[in-house]
Amino acid sequence: MSQVGLRREGVGRASQLRQKRQGQTARAARQTYASTTRTAWEPRRRAPVSRARRRYDIAIGQPGVEVSLPGIPLSFNARTLAIALALIAGAGMLFFLSGAVFEAGVPEVKGNDYLPAEAVAAASGVAGENVFSLSPLAMNRALVAANPGVRQVRMNIGWPNRVTLTVDERVPILAWQQGATRYWVDAEGVFFVAPGDRAGLVAVDVPEAGPQVRLDSQPTVEPQVVSGALQLMAAFPEMAPVVYDAQRGLGLHDPRGWAVYFGTAADIGRKADLYQRVISGILARGVTPRWVSVEDLRQPFYHE
Repeated sequence: MSQVGLRREGVGRASQLRQKRQGQTARAARQTYASTTRTAWEPRRRAPVSRARRRYDIAIGQPGVEVSLPGIPLSFNARTLAIALALIAGAGMLFFLSGAVFEAGVPEVKGNDYLPAEAVAAASGVAGENVFSLSPLAMNRALVAANPGVRQVRMNIGWPNRVTLTVDERVPILAWQQGATRYWVDAEGVFFVAPGDRAGLVAVDVPEAGPQVRLDSQPTVEPQVVSGALQLMAAFPEMAPVVYDAQRGLGLHDPRGWAVYFGTAADIGRKADLYQRVISGILARGVTPRWVSVEDLRQPFYHE
């Protein structure tokens, strides 16, 4: 009985020790979990950082005396920088558009042959304008509209307000006298008022009731009329000037006393040869014509 009692007492103590160890283990686990949870969720407190304030020492001219001023911190962000740049750009634009230093004077004109430089400069409208507001395209349109003798004008702007205009003039070929007005005509048939006399042009005499003259850089006559007049003068230089009639086309005044009509500029060379043969036959018969027509190569005729 005593041995059985001792065995039971030993078993009871072992059970108590085991339970005690399990309790200690559970408490340690709970403490570890609580510590981990608190570390994950609680914010860390940062130690306060002391910022040293900037200080500027200024000498005032007396030995050993200085004045200390606190520094004022400045900070810029993207918005502040954008506003500052916009203000600077606006001020610069206002200066360039309103500054008197950028006001153009009388432009320099180059490339002109027969057009007066003063007339070109005045028609351009450049003087007194801000160079940054000038439009080369608008200026070119204004000059061409003012004088069809101008084919185009190129503008060059130099710093700060120097403007140069290079003129491309139309080359006159005919001196077209219609009634009391004289025009110059280029190879394209464009008319423009003659600014004066010019040697070497083919003279064309036209009655008052001639073609309706256009002064808008558009052709008044076909280019073939211009080339035909040149060919007639090359074939009959002694018969100047060339005459032009809207109904009968190109013609000449034979110095022997009659008119000759050639019609259109087509086949002018062949018509000139035909006229030489026809007039020789007419004169051989002792006839003096009032006019001769070789407008139709197949049927020349004359009127006494």
